[in-house]
Amino acid sequence: MQLRASIAYNRRKDAVSGFVTDGHEAKKILADHAQVFLIRGLIKNFKQPIAYTFSSGMTKGYELAKQIKEIITGLQQVGFKVLATICDQGTNNRQAIKILKEATRRSYLCQNETEMPRDNIFIINSQEIVPIFDPPHLSKGIRNNLLTKNLNYKIDGKPGTAKWHHLELLYKENPGYKGIRLMPTLTETHIIPTKIPKMKVKYASQIFSRTISSNMGYLADKGILPVACKETADFLFFMDNLFDSVNGSYPKNKYVKPLLGPVTPTSIHKKIWREGKKILQTLQFVNQKCLKTEFVPTVQSWITTINGMEDIVAKMEKDYKITSVWMQHLNQDPLEKFFGAIRSHGGPNNNPTTEQFESAFATFLINSLTSVYAPGSNCENDNGESLYSLIINKDSEVNKTCEVDINDVLEI
Repeated sequence: MQLRASIAYNRRKDAVSGFVTDGHEAKKILADHAQVFLIRGLIKNFKQPIAYTFSSGMTKGYELAKQIKEIITGLQQVGFKVLATICDQGTNNRQAIKILKEATRRSYLCQNETEMPRDNIFIINSQEIVPIFDPPHLSKGIRNNLLTKNLNYKIDGKPGTAKWHHLELLYKENPGYKGIRLMPTLTETHIIPTKIPKMKVKYASQIFSRTISSNMGYLADKGILPVACKETADFLFFMDNLFDSVNGSYPKNKYVKPLLGPVTPTSIHKKIWREGKKILQTLQFVNQKCLKTEFVPTVQSWITTINGMEDIVAKMEKDYKITSVWMQHLNQDPLEKFFGAIRSHGGPNNNPTTEQFESAFATFLINSLTSVYAPGSNCENDNGESLYSLIINKDSEVNKTCEVDINDVLEI
């Protein structure tokens, strides 16, 4: 999260804030970014920010890898079973994951192990950790590349080409009757590149939807749109299924779209993932100007994430006998919401100072406000509770009282 560089003196603590720190040692460098670590329950729907550090620019990969290892070790020591890490596709995140994987392989080599660990995991204190990427960010990545490139693909061995131009044609056609539009969610903020809010997930997910796909395919079948639009419609339908398969949660209507239900031994998720990986491996983005194929990391990140989710589900079934998993628990929406809450603390403030950040962080922890959902935010409501709330409410008695030293609270 980006901050505004600033120095402040805390009279109560007799300390100056605003400098780069890893939580142990501060450096004489002004901080302008905060790195936040948040844990999310895979079975129990809880979430809890647990740590933050300050950096100048994005946290470097080697430093981030060190912090990830330290955080996971601390969680393991208090009894948590850490199964996965989730992040976006930032260069520093990729580098940190690579460093952790390489460290795992070196450890195996030093111990003369005959069997190397799988490529998609790293190991901390003998516990396998699966790194995956945030699916909403991956959907935005595909959309952003489709804005400027054509996309060649194969579905069931049949080649096709998806083009943003086809979506522009659909938007201009604007099908409807007596002022009632068939696609009310298709607006200029979805289609016109200069007006698309690039950071908003919904403008990507609403493009990769069954509604857009079916309308485009129907109009192409009737000759109202070019027949080639059916190829784009097929890709949109594929992306809708793929995203639904990794975005299911309890409040959603799993009866209308089964992929929004939990992953179980009999659900269709695993079939969709197997077929999806085959299709993803055929994707090729082609530059419209020079007609050259360009490498897009998001495609491989999708494959990595699906492989990771398959491993997580298999581990839950084998090691913990848990056969029903909601996949929306494997994204970073709670973290995005927490950042939004930080920015709105005390009024709109897109770039708070380190002092303001720390004040808001402590306030939300004390008041258990991390579950607040802001309409219009960059993610769906996850209906999760803070871990603190879950703990104090379990088997609680109304008449119980306790004493709290206010100085302990002020030290947070």
